[in-house]
Amino acid sequence: MSSSRREAALTQLHFLLPQRQMSHGTPPSRQMSHGTPPSTPDNPDSLQARQALDLFLLSASPEATAVVDRFLKTRVKGTLDDFLLNALHKGASGASGPFEVEWVAFATGAKNKFHSKSSENAWNQFKAFGGAEGARALQLKVDERTVAEEVTVEGVALLRGVLRPSVASELRSFVLSDRDACIALALKDPKLNGEYFSRVLSPRDASPSSPTTRWDKRLPWSEEVESAVKEILRGAIGETVSELCGGDDALLWECSAFISAQGSAPQIVHADTLFNPEAEVFTLLVALQEVQRHNGPTRFIPRTHHGLLGRSAHTSLSCDSGSVDSLSPGSSYCEDAESVVAILETGDATIYDSRTHHCGGPHYFCEDGDSKERVLFAISFRHVDAEKSTANEDIHGEGSILEELAGRKLQLGSLR
Repeated sequence: MSSSRREAALTQLHFLLPQRQMSHGTPPSRQMSHGTPPSTPDNPDSLQARQALDLFLLSASPEATAVVDRFLKTRVKGTLDDFLLNALHKGASGASGPFEVEWVAFATGAKNKFHSKSSENAWNQFKAFGGAEGARALQLKVDERTVAEEVTVEGVALLRGVLRPSVASELRSFVLSDRDACIALALKDPKLNGEYFSRVLSPRDASPSSPTTRWDKRLPWSEEVESAVKEILRGAIGETVSELCGGDDALLWECSAFISAQGSAPQIVHADTLFNPEAEVFTLLVALQEVQRHNGPTRFIPRTHHGLLGRSAHTSLSCDSGSVDSLSPGSSYCEDAESVVAILETGDATIYDSRTHHCGGPHYFCEDGDSKERVLFAISFRHVDAEKSTANEDIHGEGSILEELAGRKLQLGSLR
């Protein structure tokens, strides 16, 4: 789940690296291979952009190579990420030259190869964690820390009863109905798919012929959604979000539903934003029905969001993912990581820092006849001091929020 122009570029570029160098899906900001330094203020080009361009140039025509050379030699400002992202836009619109044509073809082929392996790698990571029973359940805090302090220290916290079950049930029905209606519209006009749905890790299981079983559905600001948001943020929860985000001016950053159906594969371990010293986004995931171990609970790896421990965790996952000898990218990291899973009653929630490592679990076929799709209502707020360059421009379909709703720039204070 990422939204900025830089995040949009990174999310495109992460498909372009060899599968052996990959283990994340969204975003790719921590997928580092050995020997290549991360971006710095003196070199703002992302690792993904530099690696992807190097791979492209191995087979690029002289004409396409000349375009790249001119950009690198003459640019006064602007990142390689933006250059490559703009080339994808031009290629998609038909306003393209030799470089854009070759770059789009390269990107499309790499993306298809990535999707064919992402679910397989996610299953390997899931097994490395110890499977469905390989983690304790996330617990309520037991000391004197506030919820905001818990999230600051651990990266995630459990919240009980943030939404009445009756409201959760009503919202769940609305979400699934809206999902089905938008799928039908997108079948008639495929361009609408990118408007209604965000990209999601492991949309289907490892086989390319597997049906879609996971969706990130951007939600309209309907009466059901608005009333649920305001109920969640009423009282102590709203105060917690305000404290974490630096005040009531924090922008509503995402408003969507994460849906998984039976047969859904697990997700690759990832974080939602780049690893930065300061917090950027906080997300609430609210269960609209029970979430048990069989129906895809979210797995979190606490304390991976800040400080030396967090930086080390992100580096470890990135290096493990980038190992050229790895047959199961990220699995070694998962074997050593201490994770927790969010087992939730209807109306319970988790709140987490976007830098915290996490992933969705598989949704098994249940012998007791429980065939419900698992729906998590997701709302995020951006910290008031987050870089202005992370403004939600919803450029590439990455932001888990409808463009119209993002344009309203709703602030936390108006929703409490």
